[in-house]
Amino acid sequence: MAGKVTNENGDPVKDAMVAIYHGKPRMESQSTSPRFFRDCAKYVLTDENGIFQIEDLDPSYLYQLSV
Repeated sequence: MAGKVTNENGDPVKDAMVAIYHGKPRMESQSTSPRFFRDCAKYVLTDENGIFQIEDLDPSYLYQLSV
């Protein structure tokens, strides 16, 4: 997952922490609790251009981020 963090003026935000806040299975039949899957512990800092990339996420989940 990748993106860009900007402030209210559209300027990039350097060194912002972007974390996986919550995740849920894409398919309702999956039974893993969102609090206990491995990707909930992942976070990164944005670069000088506000860009971030969180790698190796489980594609069977939908994610919410916190900045």
